[in-house]
Amino acid sequence: MADCYLCGAYIPRGQGFRRNVQTGTSHRIYVGRRPGGSTGVQYGTRTLCHTCARIQDEQRSGGGLRAFAFLCMCALLVFLGFQAFKADLALVGLALWAAGPIVWAIVESNIKKQVAERVWQEDNQPYIPPPQAAAGPERAEAQDEDGAAAGMEALRGFFSAGEFRLGFSAIKDGESLTEWCERTAEAFPAASTISKQEIRDLLVSAVQFRKPRAGEPVAVWFDETTERLREVSRSVSTDLFGPESGRRPDESNLQWLRRVGPLFLNVKDGESKDDVIDALVGIADQAPPNKGESVMVWFQRVRPLIDEYNARQDEAA
Repeated sequence: MADCYLCGAYIPRGQGFRRNVQTGTSHRIYVGRRPGGSTGVQYGTRTLCHTCARIQDEQRSGGGLRAFAFLCMCALLVFLGFQAFKADLALVGLALWAAGPIVWAIVESNIKKQVAERVWQEDNQPYIPPPQAAAGPERAEAQDEDGAAAGMEALRGFFSAGEFRLGFSAIKDGESLTEWCERTAEAFPAASTISKQEIRDLLVSAVQFRKPRAGEPVAVWFDETTERLREVSRSVSTDLFGPESGRRPDESNLQWLRRVGPLFLNVKDGESKDDVIDALVGIADQAPPNKGESVMVWFQRVRPLIDEYNARQDEAA
């Protein structure tokens, strides 16, 4: 179920993106007449989900300009440091020389963190890699630059009244999520300034985060899905490798995975993360997470069970 090298997200076959990423570090210590040491970083090309690939691309965007600005800043600090040494202010000079790398590290770290959070807040909209990136499958354009939550909010007045509150608006037996989204979009008032295609695309994106239940009117699904998107947005800064992503004492396996699952699971258009989460809940019941164990550590621990589940699904297909 998990194929992304960085976050372990599910990647449908043929829909991954190849990127050059850090794969490890090495440390060497030399002992002898001249002891010393060295540190190296290894990189390799790996398959990423569209969200991680987008984060990688946007974090690198503008890197050349930032590097030039850093060199200019360092030149200025070196000059000021020499002036401080001439004025017998050695400590000030050393501080000025050290300030450059420190400021650079802080700025780069903050920029990368902000980029990652912004991409997650766009609710995993379909990603189109830049032209210079490695070729990947074509993806539909992102429908709303403010994210699915903002788009849903714009439709609240229409979905809160009328036929959307009636039972026949619910998903039908045997109807796919995409078909349901298309039928719901067709029923939207013609007076709206939003096109039916835009509504259809927005609904296809939203069902990824909450699957409509049998017999549930669209208005009910809309309200609960809007709240679900808010919950996901509040959790985007969660460190999936940190203890905060682990199951809390007051959470069931289902509540835990509904909280963290949308942050690392990706599905293609017309599918729902709820289906993948339900499968993971069954696996969590067999191999419960340990106290303080992060979701990604648990995910790697139960990988054999995930592979077994995937094999059963392939046989059933």
